[in-house]
Amino acid sequence: MVKTSGAAIATVSTLKLAIGPGSFIEMRLKQNDQKTEDNHKKVDEMTRDLGEFEVQQRIKYGKMNQAIQQSDSQRKWLEGQAH
Repeated sequence: MVKTSGAAIATVSTLKLAIGPGSFIEMRLKQNDQKTEDNHKKVDEMTRDLGEFEVQQRIKYGKMNQAIQQSDSQRKWLEGQAH
């Protein structure tokens, strides 16, 4: 005799919806995996952008440092001319 109704049968049916193939939990795990993959891509993009930003800032710093050195050199030359 196979039972087709009752608390145990209802529990098994509910559990199959929750944890079986194509279940809510399986779909959530797939969604979380996709979100994780997307976040890894975003981190990679941000890391690349940060590297490019760093290079730009180093170039600007180098130009600014060179301008300061030239200005200092000109100041020293002018001070030498005054004496």
